[in-house]
Amino acid sequence: MVEVCKEFRGFSCPFERLDDAALDWAVSEYAACLLDVFLEEFSASLQGEGVVQGLTALRNSAPQIHSIWSRALGASLEALQMDSIPIAQHAAAMLLIQRLAAGHPSSWSLQFLEPISLLYDCWLFEGCERIEVKSSGSHTEIITFSQGRTQHQRLDYGSSVEKSAADGPERLPKVVSDNGPIIILPARAVSSPSASQLSLNLCANIDGADFGALEECFRQMKAWSPEYYRWVSRVVRSVALVEAPQNSLRSASANESCSMLYISNNHDPLLLGEMLVHEASHQYYFIATRHGPVVDPSDEQQFYSPFASRFRPLERIVLGFHAFANVYLYYSMMLKSGAGRQDFCAEQMAKCHRDLSQVATLIKETDKLTEIGRSIAHPLLGALDEL
Repeated sequence: MVEVCKEFRGFSCPFERLDDAALDWAVSEYAACLLDVFLEEFSASLQGEGVVQGLTALRNSAPQIHSIWSRALGASLEALQMDSIPIAQHAAAMLLIQRLAAGHPSSWSLQFLEPISLLYDCWLFEGCERIEVKSSGSHTEIITFSQGRTQHQRLDYGSSVEKSAADGPERLPKVVSDNGPIIILPARAVSSPSASQLSLNLCANIDGADFGALEECFRQMKAWSPEYYRWVSRVVRSVALVEAPQNSLRSASANESCSMLYISNNHDPLLLGEMLVHEASHQYYFIATRHGPVVDPSDEQQFYSPFASRFRPLERIVLGFHAFANVYLYYSMMLKSGAGRQDFCAEQMAKCHRDLSQVATLIKETDKLTEIGRSIAHPLLGALDEL
């Protein structure tokens, strides 16, 4: 019997039922540890009214995944990695705004060393030099200051009416899922070192065709592959679109970009689904590896990766296997659903199977996987064998 970590049940694929409580635990435990270090390092630089108190309350609240697994958490990590006060201020404001969006009352203010853009749900506040927030939990007032201009916005949490004053924040498009909204981000709403390192040409604007294709993708996934619909929407809170030709796919995730994916602005719902499943797989991988390695750290062997067409360490083989095996299973569900385009789904499955078959024996027989690594990889071997 292969030992796997029950804490990471369902991180491998949706055919192994995801334990929501375990997912909340995995994220909140990591967030608490990260915020401890973040507050120790940057408290003296976050002396706006109520900021440190709000972050401390967030750290002590054992937040669920929907209120903490966000770009804000990734920004906190980036601030520590780069020892950057401006990034730390941005992260602090993002964390507190994320807490507001979850309905927690608080009042705070913060002056920024550098102008930043902030998101509250789908509302984009650009070029903020200072922010003041008052919230009762059900009603929130946000005042931002930028180059002598003041934006005053009142927002009602949970209201079905979403509007802004003429000079208020910009409303970005969002797809409403059963696990919360997924915000579609243009380039101006994305600012992080990890995004710059990926060297992606992000879309300046999101047009109706881009948004319509994403909405249709989620509609089809919910109807014909509900397991993947739930699995993806549990860990994805925002999607940044990448400029790419319609016949090509380009997607990416950064370890620091918690809950945010980069996918090309393709208008084919099936291909959008493929990219979402692939990058959501990385989100589960990133959450799991916050708690330990997937491979014995002493292992230095490299193996040929058909996914990258070069030799890679075993942990990168596992990363690719995890993502492409889930893409294979996604297409198998779409094929079995009778939703149409069976030939296309079969073609995509064949491409994945060709690569997966080259590493499946390695994944199965290696003794270098940790319990976390086996939890990520081995349930996929069983799921693939059953097809």
